[in-house]
Amino acid sequence: MGLIAVLTRARRVVAAPLSPVRVSLRRSAPRRLDTYREVFGDAPIEFGADLDAMTFLPSDLDRPLITADPVLAAVLRPLADALPPPPPLEAAWPERVAVAIAEALDDGEVSLDRVARRFATSPRTLQRRLAEAGTTWRRELDRARSARLMAAATGGPVSRSRQAQLLGYADAASMRRAAFRWAVVAHTHPPAPPH
Repeated sequence: MGLIAVLTRARRVVAAPLSPVRVSLRRSAPRRLDTYREVFGDAPIEFGADLDAMTFLPSDLDRPLITADPVLAAVLRPLADALPPPPPLEAAWPERVAVAIAEALDDGEVSLDRVARRFATSPRTLQRRLAEAGTTWRRELDRARSARLMAAATGGPVSRSRQAQLLGYADAASMRRAAFRWAVVAHTHPPAPPH
């Protein structure tokens, strides 16, 4: 079990005892929890979860590492401080999903399940992350397909069957329905002006 390995390694690099405050496991609940209590302590354990995860107290991140190297830290700190800040996490999800959708379209197999697997998460969690960023799976998929269609059309007319193939649709009729949906969405929700 991967979480046990992660927890064991984390416990080896901090001086004080370290235990999660919550554990989520995809597997179904066993009859006895003795082994789980030995490993995870008194943390509540959710079985049948969307993904395996452990939650720790924020203060656990401030614990000093017994393997800390102050000399190396003095060298690396100015380099880390010079890096630009990462984008807000909410904004990062749509960008990451757009790249994953484009890759899935290139592979010819685009689906919510497939893209979620690329992020090692469940489809529900991916949808939740997109909702937190103010968007949806359908909107991001339509946006990627619309952009791909516009890029393909710059080289001249593209047949309906070729459009369907480029955009990951089973047939031209499905592609036509989506194109109609894009037109309706574009008409009712015009794009926001550039920042």
